[in-house]
Amino acid sequence: VNTVYLIVTDVNGNVDSTSAIVTVIDTIRPLLSGCPSPISNFTDLGSCTAIVTWNMPIASDNCSIDSTISNFSSGTAFQIGQTEVINIAYDASLNTDTCRFIVTVIDNEKPSFTSIPDTIIQNNDAGMCGAFVNWTPPIPYDNCTIDSTRSNFNSGDEFPVGITRIEYITYDASFNTDTARFIIVIRDQELPTIDCPDNISTCDPFVFFTEPIGSDNCVNPLTVRTDGLSYSSGDKFPVGISTLSYRVTDLAKNSLACSFEIEIYAPTIADAGVDLSTTDILPIQIQGDATNASSINWNEFMSLSDNTIAKPIANPQKSTTYVMQVVSPNGCTDSDSVFIDVKVVQELGANNLFTPNGDGKNETWEVNKVALIQGCRLVIFNRNGTQVYETRNYNNTWDGTVSGKQLPEGSYYYIIDCDDGRTYNGPITILRLNK
Repeated sequence: VNTVYLIVTDVNGNVDSTSAIVTVIDTIRPLLSGCPSPISNFTDLGSCTAIVTWNMPIASDNCSIDSTISNFSSGTAFQIGQTEVINIAYDASLNTDTCRFIVTVIDNEKPSFTSIPDTIIQNNDAGMCGAFVNWTPPIPYDNCTIDSTRSNFNSGDEFPVGITRIEYITYDASFNTDTARFIIVIRDQELPTIDCPDNISTCDPFVFFTEPIGSDNCVNPLTVRTDGLSYSSGDKFPVGISTLSYRVTDLAKNSLACSFEIEIYAPTIADAGVDLSTTDILPIQIQGDATNASSINWNEFMSLSDNTIAKPIANPQKSTTYVMQVVSPNGCTDSDSVFIDVKVVQELGANNLFTPNGDGKNETWEVNKVALIQGCRLVIFNRNGTQVYETRNYNNTWDGTVSGKQLPEGSYYYIIDCDDGRTYNGPITILRLNK
């Protein structure tokens, strides 16, 4: 505000005066020059902020600058994102000018992991083609904040035999990422299994068995024969011991072998001989033979002299088939048969001379078939007609004695009477030749 005085004086020296108030108003705004352009900075290393500096704008005025204010100063730490910086200049008349610019702070610093596990090497769990593996997960760190962390596997998962790559990826709020990687190696240390049959001992050369096939905690083990023999189940095996060997190998080269023996016992052979013919009163020797036999047994043993030998004397009363059964020392068996055709004698025949002198030959008077006179009465007379011997059911036992005393040599006569009306008679001569 200004007061203006006006004084007027004429030529005569007369004076007059007046005054007026003059008010001057400053309406011109001050000027902020050098206002910064928008500023973009990355966060400082290891920090979630950025120290941002700029040249402060210069305030000028047609009169004078009263003050300059700002919401941020150069060198301030700015948070991530956009921040508006405002500078205002005031002159004495409170006219103002404003400088505005944007400070953008960008987080370009990747997060990182600590405590990343080393390669983990572990054997398979028993009976599994893999293993359950535990580890301490790596720890993510960021200059700001971790948004999320993901992994393709978790501690405690089951892992197959082989190599598995584990990846952890962590994200910060600005989608910067870091990846932690390590390897898990599962080794198959478990042997495959294979079970061979028990040893086989048999008489039959044709042997059947189940071929061993290996199994494994993993898959597809390979089973092979290693004995070099050409025999398989169902083939004819040679006499003696054949050892069959097998080996199973899994994909990890673990292997296991097994073997078993097939013993074919030497066979026993029964040969009952050729078929024969005889009469029911004429014993005949069977011409049997046996190979590798520890025992022999014939059926129809009642008509054999010995049913445990190869060549027994047979006295069949009718046509008979004899079966020879043999057993080897190992229990192998074989059999063969022989047929003896028997002609049944129907007519009685008797010796007309015998020599009871103690030499063991022709010691008794014999008829050819005692069965024909069983139940019949036999009477023997001397040459004078005196009865010297009588019996029923004669069995070829009279040795020319009476009451233990020898009868003299000479001629005798026998009569046989049967209840069915049959009658037989004839002479008998006793000779006692020197031994």
